[in-house]
Amino acid sequence: MTHQKDYWAIDQFLTTALGRQAYKITLPCAMPKALMMMAASFIYCKVSCSDIAAVNTLETWGFHLIETNVRLQRPIVPSRSKGDFTIRTAVMSDEEEVVALAARVFSCSRFHVDPQFTNEQANGIKASWIRNFFKGQRGDTLLLVEEGSSIIGFILLLVQNEDVVIDLLGVASTHRRKGAASQMIDAAMASFHDRRRIIVGTQLCNTTSLSAYEKSGFRISGADYVFHYHGAMQS
Repeated sequence: MTHQKDYWAIDQFLTTALGRQAYKITLPCAMPKALMMMAASFIYCKVSCSDIAAVNTLETWGFHLIETNVRLQRPIVPSRSKGDFTIRTAVMSDEEEVVALAARVFSCSRFHVDPQFTNEQANGIKASWIRNFFKGQRGDTLLLVEEGSSIIGFILLLVQNEDVVIDLLGVASTHRRKGAASQMIDAAMASFHDRRRIIVGTQLCNTTSLSAYEKSGFRISGADYVFHYHGAMQS
């Protein structure tokens, strides 16, 4: 038997990063009102774009639509092409440089577009996200792209059975549209050539990212709405 709490859980990562309780809801109709009465709480929920009943429930509860997350995938086919940049695996001494890069290369994430978060908070979440790799708390492989002695991008990868998931990918603004992202994706497929497919999610509003993934052979496989709720429920 499935218990109600299976439909919601504390997000420990966001709770630590934000300094307040953060919860993930997987079934809106099973969410206890007590969660919403907590003035300092942050709650989020991701639902299929086709699940209109869940969308209506969330909007009734006062949740706000923040983004449409597009899922893409492609078969893993190692490429023999060579790019202009150097790709290598991250080592512990890279931590501070990569964390600093992660704190400044994102602008379209759900945290950046939610007006209830400051840019400093949103950047801090991404910095903490990548730092957790170096703590051994997130991701299986982190590949870096370099130009000369400077790190200009990274790709954090998760292995899930036969799939490889791009958990986070970022490139310095000065080096976008120059092939760095596609070269990292090729390197990721070469590293996991024995897996079946590579999967990624990005924001519908991030047309640059969508275009780059499609040029790298990804095709859309689905989409979800992401809702956020801040603070206590209004009476």
